[in-house]
Amino acid sequence: MIGAITGPAGLLIAILVYFRDRATVTVDLQWDMETFGTDMDPDKTYFVVTIRNVGRRPIYLSHAHILLPPGADTETSHILLTSGLQGVTLAEGAPPYIVHADQEGMEKYAAMWWKLRATVIDAAGKCYHSDWPTKAPSWAQGVTPSFGALTKNCLCNWIRRRLP
Repeated sequence: MIGAITGPAGLLIAILVYFRDRATVTVDLQWDMETFGTDMDPDKTYFVVTIRNVGRRPIYLSHAHILLPPGADTETSHILLTSGLQGVTLAEGAPPYIVHADQEGMEKYAAMWWKLRATVIDAAGKCYHSDWPTKAPSWAQGVTPSFGALTKNCLCNWIRRRLP
């Protein structure tokens, strides 16, 4: 009788501990950032990818890139960010890791700015995506997506924040 009660209770506790203790990464993409008081060029604008480990286990990050949408009129499907995310380990409670890149040359993706997302890959191959953008960057001014596309982006962002 005791085994019939404690066995399933122990399994339930083990499953809950597994989901609580795993590594969870959040990724944010911000366009049109300017520099002040650094060695970077103050006349250029940059985009910044902020990576945080909000879980309870350390995670080893492999690389970061900008994911281009399927059907884009380019030869590539990713824009690799080479400014410093080669083999970074984020521990529990570690400060966010920031990857920045120059926005020069992003004008060729202006027709699909609302479909661009930052993606971070860990050592196990799991992908972590940023939210869909809802505000146009400076290099995409004048390109307006349909109301349905922006509504879909907002809805997808809202759903992603509520999923475990």
